[in-house]
Amino acid sequence: MAPCFRSGGFSLKDAWLNPMRALSWLKKAPAQRAPHAGGCDDLVSLTLALLLSPLAAATLLVRVAVYGGLSFHLAALLQTGLTLSLAAGALVLAMVYRRDLWALARAANKEALVWMLVACALGALAATCLHRPDADDVIYLPKVLYLLAHSDARIDGLIPELAHSPALSLPIAAAPYYPTSYEFVQAVFAHVSGLDFLKVYYVLAPCAAAAFGVLFIILNLRLLGLSARTAAICAALLVPVLLLMGESHRSFGNFTLVRMFQAKCAFIFVGLQASIAVSLLFFKEPKAARWVTLLVGFLAVVGMTTTALIMLPLLAIPLFVSWWCTESHRRVIPVGVAYGLALLPVAAFALDYRRYALERAGYGSDLNAGFPNTFMGQLDLVTGGSSLPTAFVVFALAAGICLYSWRVRRHAFLLLWTAIAFALYLNPWSAPGIMKFVATENIYWRLFYLLPVPLMIGMALGYGLDRIGPDARAGRHLPWLALLAFGLAVVVAPTSVTRKDNGVRIAPPGLTLDAYAADARACLALAKPGSVLAPIPLAQDMVLLSAEHTLLITRVDFLKNALFNEPDEFNRRYSAAKFITGEGGLGQDLVDVLQREQPGTVVIAGSARAEVEPYLASAHYRQVAGVGGRWMVFEKAVAP
Repeated sequence: MAPCFRSGGFSLKDAWLNPMRALSWLKKAPAQRAPHAGGCDDLVSLTLALLLSPLAAATLLVRVAVYGGLSFHLAALLQTGLTLSLAAGALVLAMVYRRDLWALARAANKEALVWMLVACALGALAATCLHRPDADDVIYLPKVLYLLAHSDARIDGLIPELAHSPALSLPIAAAPYYPTSYEFVQAVFAHVSGLDFLKVYYVLAPCAAAAFGVLFIILNLRLLGLSARTAAICAALLVPVLLLMGESHRSFGNFTLVRMFQAKCAFIFVGLQASIAVSLLFFKEPKAARWVTLLVGFLAVVGMTTTALIMLPLLAIPLFVSWWCTESHRRVIPVGVAYGLALLPVAAFALDYRRYALERAGYGSDLNAGFPNTFMGQLDLVTGGSSLPTAFVVFALAAGICLYSWRVRRHAFLLLWTAIAFALYLNPWSAPGIMKFVATENIYWRLFYLLPVPLMIGMALGYGLDRIGPDARAGRHLPWLALLAFGLAVVVAPTSVTRKDNGVRIAPPGLTLDAYAADARACLALAKPGSVLAPIPLAQDMVLLSAEHTLLITRVDFLKNALFNEPDEFNRRYSAAKFITGEGGLGQDLVDVLQREQPGTVVIAGSARAEVEPYLASAHYRQVAGVGGRWMVFEKAVAP
């Protein structure tokens, strides 16, 4: 493929590999820098490399900090310096090609740009205005909040939110994922800008991630052969279509746009699409500059979540084989070897994490106890047990359209990708082995997201749009009518993410916290500095609202993992938490925990006061106040 810009023997590849020459070339006459009539894939590759480099740098920097003992403040300064350097490089290149970029902007399809903006705006609105709290934040955020409040602290395996002597910590192999690179970049931005991290996490990051995810979908549809206008329209229509796939907690709608604040969901919607984009660019023209972009892309995505350690290599197989079978290329083996070499950092990080995973999160472990170990059980996690889930119906219809026109190379590519994914991973015969040796019960269901769901649906929509044509009256008005119809369906459809029993609250952008957040904030205002024992629903919000208090118990499965070597201590704390909530437990366990940990504040449920108060009095705790009639706050009496 011809490079996007070439004049006088100088190309974007030269600029990428020799930036100093690019600076000198800026002095040449404008006529020598006219845009080439060929494709612009080199420019896209360079742009992706610059765009993904800060996240790739964060992936490496977090590991350097963990294994090198760096403080968060120092790591934040290094990340900021790297990001600013990349921004400066991007600015220089933009100056070098300013006339060419301006020419491209003037020649761009204005309707395509409008639809692109519409698609990004719809994605951002869905990610920030559909609020569905999730308890997994109790695992991901406390460490980040602690590092922001104590910036001189080292990035390590310490679990600062749990009160314990000595302090609890995770094995060093797990430390780079608490926080992930995605959360680390947000923390650095909050640290440098002074913004509230929770606003960055729940508003700014989901907004940006959703917009970039939509742009990556448009890019991938373009790389597969759709026109810019058609790709942008398809991406805009995809947003409400995905929101209709809300059958279960783990279905496509709920696990992408609605929970974009969590790194694993951003990985599914943004990270996978970014990996597909850099792969397709490399496959189209495998050369050194694009291999660098491929490597940067994989580094950027692999640090987002532990799920990426498994899904990226598994995605690479159907991607490469589908390309190999549908494209005539003489250098299949060299391209395959180069593609595999770009995945080596992913393999290295996976092997490093494997030490922790085998001990704590292996097949049949307590962490996976609540997940089925059969293919149909895993399928039900995604479909909600529905016999005819919306996601499968829509995907099947899209696949049928592509099958109808299978001679179109891009359709054959997606169909083969789908077939390989089902043949290798998504079937009742291979599923048990994969769960035992590759992706455990807690991870396997996510392999359904290896299917090209957005791209297949987008390609089917694009096939219909192309048959109508952009110049016909129907071609101009039908996309807007379709968008309106899909939007209305999101409001009324029984499988939509906005249905009443899905727990989604529609509101302006803000913090996505659960119903206990206000009470948790009120209790913290009354609590002494230090450790707190509170009912689990309150404790899970307290760790998100204060980095100055430690909790004796938060989320049960995380506490069990943290106290992996102290099962008796876990049982006592869990029993005490149930006792102060009025849900069972033993008063003697409460007394033992109070004597052992000496929390400065204890919060109990008002309904359990008669049973719990005598035990608190015997341990010298006195009531301070009540909160909303539902909770009672007690503090340790000061010895005379």
